[in-house]
Amino acid sequence: MERRKFLSCLIATLAFTTVSATAFAEGDDDEAGATVLKMRTMAPAGSLWAKQFKEWKETLKDKSGKKLVLKWTWNGGGRDEKAMVNDLKSGTLDGAAMTSVGLSSFVKDMLIFNLPGLFDSWDDLDKVRVNEMGYFQKEFEKQDMILAGTGDVGKGRLMGTSDRWNDEVWRPANLQNKALACVEADVIGPKLLEIQGASCTPVGINEIGSKLGTSITVLNTPSYAALQLGWSKKVRFVLKGLVPYYSIGGIVFSKKAVDGLSDELKTALLDSAKERGQALTKAVRAADNSAYDQIARKCEERVKKEENKGTDGGPTTGTYDIAARKDDDDDTKSRKAEIRGQWADLFKKTREALRGEFSSDMYDRVVTGRGK
Repeated sequence: MERRKFLSCLIATLAFTTVSATAFAEGDDDEAGATVLKMRTMAPAGSLWAKQFKEWKETLKDKSGKKLVLKWTWNGGGRDEKAMVNDLKSGTLDGAAMTSVGLSSFVKDMLIFNLPGLFDSWDDLDKVRVNEMGYFQKEFEKQDMILAGTGDVGKGRLMGTSDRWNDEVWRPANLQNKALACVEADVIGPKLLEIQGASCTPVGINEIGSKLGTSITVLNTPSYAALQLGWSKKVRFVLKGLVPYYSIGGIVFSKKAVDGLSDELKTALLDSAKERGQALTKAVRAADNSAYDQIARKCEERVKKEENKGTDGGPTTGTYDIAARKDDDDDTKSRKAEIRGQWADLFKKTREALRGEFSSDMYDRVVTGRGK
């Protein structure tokens, strides 16, 4: 059986950044005398994230009277999120914008947002995030960190590169007996796969492009990430009607680094970080929806062009919508309901199995208390 790797729900690490503060050096920028925050992001230079970060740079420069400057390096600069965490703890870096996986290295409960099937919509997630923000900020302060803002990466979507219908992950059973991949520090993806009879090994973000279509044939990733990093070029299948998770992130700074700024610059930095997180959230949600439609449409058009059929009567490429539709016949409705039930059952078992990973109060408020 073909070995396949499954990219866990936290692949969207690409969207976020590291920050290091230094005194300005003449010739490094056009703002002599300013304090420079050296920024690094996994996002490509032309991406929406990069555009938002450039706007943040200009906004902060103006708000601080050109006393505080953000200096960006795109495409990761050869570093990953694990390095961000280690450097923040050691004091090498002053701050980072990262996914909930990275943030969970400081406060484990941040990872609760990534539990599969926990939220039904962005509005659903927003209510919980707002309610819990005070708790998280206090917990970060205990780690000598400041959670300055939050943002989104996108809706997780299951995509595949296989030409064979029964190889595509349109049902949980297709995860079984396959070699899959997961992101370091993530406890959710491995547990879900374990429950379904599969296993996983770590994979780096920068490895995906070269391995996609061979040793990695399934992605569980936000659509905009897949589009911006070129992964969607190899995607031949999208599972519609299912959002396994909603991927979020946040901007965190070392408390020591922030306290070292003047009150004026401190206020400018933290206010702009919160504002940028809100702007990024709005922009990313729209772009992610558009990217999803674009990728799904491409897959559907490819099916019509090739007119291929699998051995079980299903298309070898394209999409499969497990959401109920008005024009579905009774057999189709029944089949889709069964598939949705299988995913819901797997997600619930995963949430229950991971209860011990979180503080009991947090789990009770966010999961049990919401009937999940």
